[in-house]
Amino acid sequence: MENIEIKTITWQNSLRPNIQFSIEKIVEQKDLASSYKTGELDVLSTPAGIIIMEQACIALIKDYLPIGAESVSVEINVKHLRAVKPGTKIICKALLKFIDKYKLFFDVVIVDENHRSVAIGAHERYVVDIDTFLSQVK
Repeated sequence: MENIEIKTITWQNSLRPNIQFSIEKIVEQKDLASSYKTGELDVLSTPAGIIIMEQACIALIKDYLPIGAESVSVEINVKHLRAVKPGTKIICKALLKFIDKYKLFFDVVIVDENHRSVAIGAHERYVVDIDTFLSQVK
């Protein structure tokens, strides 16, 4: 991502570290390892957990991005700790940990309805100018 030219970005509404956002979701058939073909078991798949984590991070920052900017995922490190069956309510909490110019660093956690950790992780997103970014994608 370092070779992508970016116009000057002015953060909207004072984006700053330590803001948080949570998403609640009921685990569905489409979220299962058996549906993703990453396993045979009917439990929350790691890829579905990662998607929920990314969605929480995106939702956290969406109102802060200037017009014409978007964030893209560049790195995620996740540890899946607990199996979760369909019908279970999960909560994904995202915390903006650090900002380094256009790089945003998040801590994320998914807990079940009993507040037990399901997955934990760290995620990095990069803010890009949409037009510039798309003009360089081949």
